[in-house]
Amino acid sequence: MKSIALAATMISPPGSMGGNTKIALEFARSWAERGMDVCVFTTADGERSFREYGVDGVRFRIVSQESISRSGLVRAHNRLWREIRSAELGVGRFDASYSASDFIPDLILARRLRDEGLASRWIGCLYLFVPHPAYGYEGHYSHKLFGSFDPRLAAFYPYQRLTVLPTALTADGNMIANDVDAEEFVKRGYPRERVHAVYGVVNLDHIGAHEGAPLYDAAFVGRLHPQKGCKRLLQIWKFVLADLPGSKLAIVGVGEPAYERRLRQLARTLGIEDSVAWIGFLEGPQKYALLQRSRVFLHTSVYDNCGMAAAEALACGLPAVTFDLPPLRVAYPRGTLKAPIGDEAAFARQIVRLLSDEELRRRLGAEGRQEVAAWDRRAREKDATLFIEKVLAMPPMRREPARARHHTLEAT
Repeated sequence: MKSIALAATMISPPGSMGGNTKIALEFARSWAERGMDVCVFTTADGERSFREYGVDGVRFRIVSQESISRSGLVRAHNRLWREIRSAELGVGRFDASYSASDFIPDLILARRLRDEGLASRWIGCLYLFVPHPAYGYEGHYSHKLFGSFDPRLAAFYPYQRLTVLPTALTADGNMIANDVDAEEFVKRGYPRERVHAVYGVVNLDHIGAHEGAPLYDAAFVGRLHPQKGCKRLLQIWKFVLADLPGSKLAIVGVGEPAYERRLRQLARTLGIEDSVAWIGFLEGPQKYALLQRSRVFLHTSVYDNCGMAAAEALACGLPAVTFDLPPLRVAYPRGTLKAPIGDEAAFARQIVRLLSDEELRRRLGAEGRQEVAAWDRRAREKDATLFIEKVLAMPPMRREPARARHHTLEAT
């Protein structure tokens, strides 16, 4: 493979970092370092995300934010496509196109690059399946009805199942986060050999030499969101303080302002505000430096299939504590202690165990560092490139007739 087009109009804006964005940024960086022609179709904010993350050697084709935010998907898509085909954007031809997110604008842009003959194959992605709204994030694994009903899931779930997934099934190959998710494709008749589990990408180059005594006993890194178990995180920390008074927790991440305010109010209500440092968003070497000056990583997600922040912590030598989510057993077989899903007291006991037993903490930290060595960005990019080249050698997926294809877009 010598050239690739990234449809990245929906990547995380500056000041935030979703998992799909991290994968796209690191893949683009590694592909460019190998001398490939990498063309990124994105917005002005998207270009800033690439540049602020230090991705060099790629070329950008900027499309207007208005093109992807106008009401009416078909109108928006056609406007976007006219921009891309315009002389000012000079596209060229590519061995493959890759959807940098599973949002419809990126999926259909990458697909159209293929269908219009501008890319030989299209590689889609679907890195996280939305849980059924009847179970929510909290009730997904226990099948507890309405355990934590989130009205937004009532919109996101059918949108993904009826629009995103059917579109992804027309790709020549798809990247997912965890092998356990391959079943969602296979049971719909999609060939297993066309699915590749990335898991996650860690930039080991960003991890410097460890300097200084620990500043924090524990650290959480991630988006502040109910899926990440943030309220449980604070409840858990109150349990930890009962056994280890004076312990310090760093919370690294941002979320919706209203949700952040509720979390801070909860910390005050629990009486733990003095033991919690709200760091905000960090990325790259700054984030790794904070992790290196922490002792334990807390991955409190209640619904997850990978969680790259935990891998980044393991790469820094921190053991992690997680809830015993089935996908995380696959993603993190070593370097972690697990607690029964939803059992905050048990989670806290695992933290106290690690903070009270330095030999155990160091041993699990060393195991975790070994485990995530395979997550290095260059190794992950090489695996992904081999997968794309395998797809390039396969016959293309059978194209839908033009009438059916346009009908699918209109229905979305």
